[in-house]
Amino acid sequence: MEPTTNIGTTNCITAGTYSITIAVISCFRLHGGCYCTNFHRIVVNMSSVVRVRNVPDSASAPNIRSFFNGLFIPNGGVRIIGGDDGECFVMLDEVDGRLALQKDGERLNGTRLRISPSR
Repeated sequence: MEPTTNIGTTNCITAGTYSITIAVISCFRLHGGCYCTNFHRIVVNMSSVVRVRNVPDSASAPNIRSFFNGLFIPNGGVRIIGGDDGECFVMLDEVDGRLALQKDGERLNGTRLRISPSR
């Protein structure tokens, strides 16, 4: 009886809480059925969203993540809006949100970014 292991994640962004579901499933095929074990759910408080303006049109979510290097941004935590203000929203926990605000005025691809709390 050989187990097959799959690792899957699902996520959703909600106000104040980021829910990460990590499923590690070991399935044993016996008599035409599948028996699964090992399911874990982690809930992380994601209470800070920062607004980033002047984001260059050429910037992508990986560029934004690199700009905030060392800060935890969950999957799906970068939303680039664009528009006249080159707007982007980034979800972080409270501590990393404060650290992100300290990067106000730093440059991405030669453009000075404006970073403020999202209201």
